[in-house]
Amino acid sequence: MGIESVKVLVDQEWAKIESESPAGMEDVIWSYSLSPPFPLDWPPVRGSQFRCYAYAYGRIISERLADGCHVGAPWASIEISQQRMAPRVVVFSNKVKDIGIQGVEPLPESERSLFDKQSEVQRFLLSLEALPEEGSEETQNLRDYYSSWVRYNGVVVTKIRPQHRSFFKWLGCKQ
Repeated sequence: MGIESVKVLVDQEWAKIESESPAGMEDVIWSYSLSPPFPLDWPPVRGSQFRCYAYAYGRIISERLADGCHVGAPWASIEISQQRMAPRVVVFSNKVKDIGIQGVEPLPESERSLFDKQSEVQRFLLSLEALPEEGSEETQNLRDYYSSWVRYNGVVVTKIRPQHRSFFKWLGCKQ
């Protein structure tokens, strides 16, 4: 099951969220984004469970912050199980809480092609019932995709990483 299948559920919850802009920045326009799924246990086993995170990002329309955006802490998780058909949304907070500014930059072509493989990589991860074979193309794509995602989403990763330490250690991400 891909992350695309949960968008309708998350849209319904996002409509209920209140934004809490930092003092003096009431003109932040917030949107939400979804993280890729992260395994709750690593190495994976039959019946593994995964968690995606809904978090906010915001642009200030009155400032010229062209190379960054505000990032909100995860406000919900999407629980995905290999054994349960329907994902489940768990709301942590009904407010967006700004946790910092994330720099943004254009994606190089090599990384754009990685993000084009998002659905394929996520399906592979969600299907695992044991550690993937080292040296396989799928395993390398998995590591490359997640390492790139972490690189471009470092602010929110600080809130996600503690729940998935074993997976991050296996990935070998530098951030």
